Amino acid sequence: MTIRRPIAIGTKFGRLTVVEQIPTYCRCLCECGTQKMVQTTHLLTTMVKSCGCLYRDTRDTKGDHGHYVGGRRTSTARVWINMIQRCTKPNHQAYASYGGRGITVCARWMNFKNFLEDMGVRPDGMSLDRLDNNKGYQPDNCAWRTRKHQARNRRDTVRAILNGTLVSVADEAEARGLPIKMVARRVKKGMPLDLALSFPSQRANPQPTASGGGGN
Repeated sequence: MTIRRPIAIGTKFGRLTVVEQIPTYCRCLCECGTQKMVQTTHLLTTMVKSCGCLYRDTRDTKGDHGHYVGGRRTSTARVWINMIQRCTKPNHQAYASYGGRGITVCARWMNFKNFLEDMGVRPDGMSLDRLDNNKGYQPDNCAWRTRKHQARNRRDTVRAILNGTLVSVADEAEARGLPIKMVARRVKKGMPLDLALSFPSQRANPQPTASGGGGN
């Protein structure tokens, strides 16, 4: 029988890798080591992404971890769930900025217990931030930070080299008590950051010189 929708062997769909295709099904190997027969259409429409282990790993955190209280998830659990959803669910409102551009969650963090062990409980007033916005969610690239700091870590944040290091222009201006917009504007016009931080905010207006007056 002819295969209507051929899929190359080795193609990945979530945690599944295609190892064999028959007319309407694919034999897949899951990252957890389990083999599973999946309908080809379900793979192509991303209805199936694992042998079932993805659901088990990402279902409620209810239980021994203590992060499901009074019928509601704690803020740490909500952060974890939102992290996974925006990287794995195409219908999530933020997917285009995360999973859609290749941002992933490491296999270890697909399990809440491991995430909690690595990151600890979310401190009040802080959110999960990636240190390098081009890398995914993994222990060496994440930290709890204030929303203010996180906002300055966005891809559109103005950055420049200072003493050989790429830094946030806003952070450096704020540390010196300078107007952030003024310093950023100078950098955007091509002024080196060290000069943008040291150049006077206004040119001093020349003061009228006192006439050395003798009398009439």
